[in-house]
Amino acid sequence: KYDNVILAEEVLEGMEITDLVFGIDDDVKALLPSQLLKGGDFLTAEEKFLPGGAQMITPPPVSEELVKKIQEESIKVFRSLGLKVYSRIDSFLIGDKVVILEPNNPPAMTPSTAIWLQAVEAGFNTSKFLDELINISLKAHREKLGPL
Repeated sequence: KYDNVILAEEVLEGMEITDLVFGIDDDVKALLPSQLLKGGDFLTAEEKFLPGGAQMITPPPVSEELVKKIQEESIKVFRSLGLKVYSRIDSFLIGDKVVILEPNNPPAMTPSTAIWLQAVEAGFNTSKFLDELINISLKAHREKLGPL
């Protein structure tokens, strides 16, 4: 009806996870991931980013081994794509398999995003975490060859 080209994706059923990765070069860290709980059949942008939206559980209710696996896979994606400073890596946890959906680089920093919950769990307050990202950004800019 609207076009002669469509894009179809497999429906994934599992735990929706988001994880913030930050750093540069060999000094890259992943914060504790968060589980995003949907209100209906699927997670909407409003639930994910607007105040009062999705319920977020940091860390997700899984084993420490699975949390580490999510963090490792998120870091692997960050490095493989040559990302710098910070990125939110979205994925599904299906059983013990981490299925990466997408990197968000740079991700939105709305008041209700999971980034802030993850930063608090790592011992940051908002100012300290923003200072950390600014310092990493300045270092990345000083060391860059070409565009970031």
